Formats: sequence, C-alpha cells, structure tokens
Amino acid sequence: YVFHENEVIGMDSMPFTIECTKSALGTKLFWSFALEGLDSIVEFIENSFKQAKDLYNYLNSQEDFYCPYEPESNILCFQYKPDKINDQKQLELRYELINSGSFYITSCMINQKRYLRVVMMNPLSKKADYRALANSIKKNAAKI
Repeated sequence: YVFHENEVIGMDSMPFTIECTKSALGTKLFWSFALEGLDSIVEFIENSFKQAKDLYNYLNSQEDFYCPYEPESNILCFQYKPDKINDQKQLELRYELINSGSFYITSCMINQKRYLRVVMMNPLSKKADYRALANSIKKNAAKI
C-alpha cells in the first residue's frame, strides 16, 4: 500500500530490499522491557498515539489540510488542498518535501485516493514541529 507507479530509487527502495529483521525485533523488545521497564514502553506508545492525535487536531485547524479519519495509532494520513491538488500532485509534493531535506514522509492509498502519511515515533516532537511540517508542505506545494 505504500508503493506507487513512480520509481524513485533511493527514496523508495523497499521493493529492492529483503526484510529479515523481524526475529531480531523480539530481542530488541526483550531488552527494551528489561532496561526501560513496561511502564516506560507503555508511556512511549501512548505518547506516540497522542502526538498523532495532536498533529491531527493541528492539521484539522488549518483550512488547507484534510485528514480522512481521526488516528487510533501513531499513524496519520492527510492531504494538502485536496480540492486543488490531485493524487499525482500529492505524490510530487511528497518528493518536494523530501528533497528539501526538512521532513521525510511516506504516502498511501485510501479508497483509491493518494494521501501523505506520517508515523509519529520521536518522543521529542512538539507542536512547533507540527507547524514547521505544515509550513514546509505549504512552501513546497508552491513549487509543483
């Protein structure tokens, strides 16, 4: 669901890699629990979910953004100016944003529509980062 018809080697190289880390993730999870404790892991996950909801609320307060759903995890999908920027342009906007070096986001399809997609993982992300993301999207959208 993350792939699309445009091939950009280096930016979306997942089709050319082999995922072989799943068994090793169990060891990482074990050591995370051992070193940090269950409460710390729960706090990290809850914070990631809250960050996605905070970003959702922020983007919904901006007239140029559309979120198709309220997040129930740390993943948020959205579009910028969906009435003016079609699916292909959403993808171009993603590339502009990535090439600017300011943010890395992915994209996905929901009900045959292209959305920009973020996964909240950094516990240090703040509302200022959400504003910076929105401003960077607006700035890069002017290039397409």
